[in-house]
This record gives sequence, structure tokens and C-alpha cells, in this order.
Amino acid sequence: MNIQTNIQLGLCDPPEPIYLYVGAGELQGQQYLWYQYDLESQQRKPVFQRGLTGYLKELRVTAKQHKGKDANKLDVVVRCDRIYIIRSGIETNFTKTLLLALSVVSDFSSPLTLAVAPGDDVVFARLYNATTGERVKAEWNPNAPWLDLIQAINQKLGVSPTQPQSPAPLPRKTTIDKNQFATLVSMCTERGIQTSAVLTPFGYQRGSSVLAKDYQKIMQEILKHPVREVAF
Repeated sequence: MNIQTNIQLGLCDPPEPIYLYVGAGELQGQQYLWYQYDLESQQRKPVFQRGLTGYLKELRVTAKQHKGKDANKLDVVVRCDRIYIIRSGIETNFTKTLLLALSVVSDFSSPLTLAVAPGDDVVFARLYNATTGERVKAEWNPNAPWLDLIQAINQKLGVSPTQPQSPAPLPRKTTIDKNQFATLVSMCTERGIQTSAVLTPFGYQRGSSVLAKDYQKIMQEILKHPVREVAF
């Protein structure tokens, strides 16, 4: 992999990595799906371009503090004109859809385009072959072993196994979060079925929270119905 850049000698800004944080927002009526963060002003700097083209270098699991709590983050390291790091929560729909797509890629010597796509209050990942423009598709699997996928992708990239940077254990939740519920609704929509029709047999009513212990059972029930088209 050879990336040729014009190096200018003299004074310059340090070539620090550029972080892109996945998260939807709106500025002056225009939607954005990821952003940079200005530490001095402590404000978001929206990024309106929805794709990043480069060579995937590494996947890292990092523990960070978020609102006073430990949270595992996935850092996607991409070499472009400089190093970019895309950061997203380990349990987000963006991370899961990206990992599933990356898991079917066998050759990482060609550039890829990693993109963000809007959902209902969530952000999904899209992956493209930058040379052909073809989208890399993968079948949705809510039971995928996410940490194993990260390790397998890193092995394809030639990244030596390292100790994780003190990752916090995944929290045990009594109810599912909004991202998981959005995934459930999206899967029902793909199959042309009403979400309420799936939840009612489990004793849920409109407005009630879905217990985490029932989540996998509900997903298995949804998967019994054929998919009309791939959703990501």
C-alpha cells in the first residue's frame, strides 16, 4: 500500500489523527451524522460529507468515560491523506453494521469508503469498494460475536493481538436501549410485519419497555419471517 503525498518542509501543524465521532445532529437546517469535537470551545464541528475513503489500518476497543460512566468504544483507524479515527459506541447500530460488512471483506489492500447513513434516530454504516463503487453487503445477524469479529478483521489486516486498553465490561441491562429497539423495528419493517404483532405474544403493550432477557427471543421470532430486502 503506497500513499504518495506532497510533503511541505517548514512550519506546520502536528499531523495528529483526525477523530470523527458518530452521532446525528442538525445545524442551520442541515443534518449531519458525524462530527469533530473542538476541545477549546467544547463544541461539535459538524462534518456534512457522509463518506471517508482510505485504507483500513486497525480496529481498536477503547474504554472511555461518558457522562461519568465507563463505556466501550470502537476506534476504526483509516489511513487517508492522514490518519482518521472513526469512534462509535461498541453496541451502536453503526458499529454492528460496519463490523458485519467488514467481516465479508477478504482483501484489505484496496481502499474502502466508509459511510454513515441515517435511520430512525440512529446511524447506520455503509461500506463500499472505493475502486468499483460497489457496496459491500452482509446479512444482518443480531447474535454475531462482535468482539470475535473485531479480532478476525484485525487478523486479516495483519494486526498483532494486543491487550485491550482496559475495556470496561459491557453493562448488564434490564431493558433494551433505543438503538436495540430501533433495530427491532427496522427488522420488522424489512419483513413487512408490525412490531406490535411480534411484541404482543410476549405480553408487551404500547409504551412498555422490552426486557433485555426477551430481546433475543423476539429477534428469533422476527427472523422466522423472510426478508424482503437487505436493510443496510
